[in-house]
Amino acid sequence: MQPAPLYIVASPRPRVGKTLLARLLMEYFLDNRRPLVGFDLNPREPTLAGRFPKLVWPVDIGDIRGQMELFDRLVADTASTKVIDGPILLKNALVETVKAH
Repeated sequence: MQPAPLYIVASPRPRVGKTLLARLLMEYFLDNRRPLVGFDLNPREPTLAGRFPKLVWPVDIGDIRGQMELFDRLVADTASTKVIDGPILLKNALVETVKAH
């Protein structure tokens, strides 16, 4: 069985619609009744987590514990589609880690 997709919504610029796009993806997958989990990596404004409190984990990746928590959840659940709303700096590290598994 093939693992569910992972969507990373990221940009180097603030206020360009990252969270809006992540929210649209979440709404689309919910409407299509797909198993879904999201991650909000903005510790100052966890907007996506506020919109979907039962589906989105707010994660602070500023320390090792938060990074481990995120990666553990990404690889543990292969059945759920995942949406990550976060900064561009994390994108390359996430892509490489997911490819390795």
